[in-house]
Amino acid sequence: MADEKDTPTSSGTTAEPNARTDLSRRSYLRLGAAAAVGAVGAATGVASAASTVDAVEAGADPTGEEPIDDVIAEHAGADVTLTFPEGTYRLDDLNLPSGATIEGTNATIVPTARSSKTIWLVKADDVTIDGFEFDYREVAEPPMFKLRANDFTFRNVVFRGMQRTSARSSSCLRAEVPDPDAAGLVQNVYMHQGSAPGDGQDNRKGIFLEHENEGHLTIDRVWMRHWGENTIYCRSSPGKVTISNSYFHNTNAGLRVGGQTEVRNCTFVSDGPVPSQEWSGGSFQPGVRIDGGLVNADGTAGDVLVEDCDFLMTGPAHGPALFGVHANSGKAIMRNCRVNVAEESVVRDNAKTGALDLVLEDIHVSGSTENVAFDTSGPTSVSKANGIHVETGGPVSGSKTVTDAATANGVTEPDPEPPMASPPQVGKTPNFSPSNDE
Repeated sequence: MADEKDTPTSSGTTAEPNARTDLSRRSYLRLGAAAAVGAVGAATGVASAASTVDAVEAGADPTGEEPIDDVIAEHAGADVTLTFPEGTYRLDDLNLPSGATIEGTNATIVPTARSSKTIWLVKADDVTIDGFEFDYREVAEPPMFKLRANDFTFRNVVFRGMQRTSARSSSCLRAEVPDPDAAGLVQNVYMHQGSAPGDGQDNRKGIFLEHENEGHLTIDRVWMRHWGENTIYCRSSPGKVTISNSYFHNTNAGLRVGGQTEVRNCTFVSDGPVPSQEWSGGSFQPGVRIDGGLVNADGTAGDVLVEDCDFLMTGPAHGPALFGVHANSGKAIMRNCRVNVAEESVVRDNAKTGALDLVLEDIHVSGSTENVAFDTSGPTSVSKANGIHVETGGPVSGSKTVTDAATANGVTEPDPEPPMASPPQVGKTPNFSPSNDE
């Protein structure tokens, strides 16, 4: 693959929707999500550090002129929290020992390499990276951040600038947990400027994980917009993946999952142009795309749960809320969701291999679509349906199980507001804490 052009990219401030301020109807899930995050935190076993070292006092340059690698190498350790106060810090590479904690407050990291491919690889276990802005606005070839570690926390991070690249194998963040008994947490991360404008194209993925993810990865509170390749790609993860409290806006390919995946309290909005893949030209935003993947260790297929989510699918490249392709023959459970769709179906099974076993509970469907709301014309079977509310211009379903459970009354519209705070201003870092829920 050819390298990206050497001219730096830049990105201005893009207006984003306001954060949701009234989440009372989701309070039970917020409590559940907080408990899940706490469980992950407990699983990581990151204890309070015995000492705290101010990186600037230890010699780190807060002006961005000199790299900080030597300060990290000398002071980061299992018994130390290395803190970075407000400033700009230049980084060549990121080498952290097991148990290390680095924390920033309005701390901006800029890469030394600006026009060549760089990989920041963290392979140490029990590490915490919390409170940083990674500024790629003047970087022609943004770094690829790889977390391949057990019991890590990657929290309160904002990626600044449009991340353009020509390499298909590139992603902003690759996060994988190698040990089946370990966990990893990606939380409160802003990837809101994507890799291309809505009418553009690019080959960079947002978040990527594959066969190496054997443990439980939780992706909680991510804001993703305008990714040109795949937004989150986890179809081949043998370990469990939980995606919660997140916002996906005009971004290509949606969530591409296999089995053993839970998607909870997320908002999907496709109301404008969606960037296309540069290599294929494809531009298509479904909500959750069930796309085969691996099976459990015992040889059975993993289920996919989509619960308490909102889908506003009205833009020119929108797809179904739930889309089956190369399905893995597991259950697809869609529960307590609200969908407004302009042209597509809510559920469409286009599976070329395997089949979906659908469970539909408390689904509200509205919009101008004249397509069948629940398209089960493929190899799909519906094992359970109740509380199906449909008010569109098309038929409900070819499945008697679904039509018997359907009514045109009491339809609730989706809430398109993000379930998390808006992206921070330039130079500021997020400050979410599970003990101080927003």
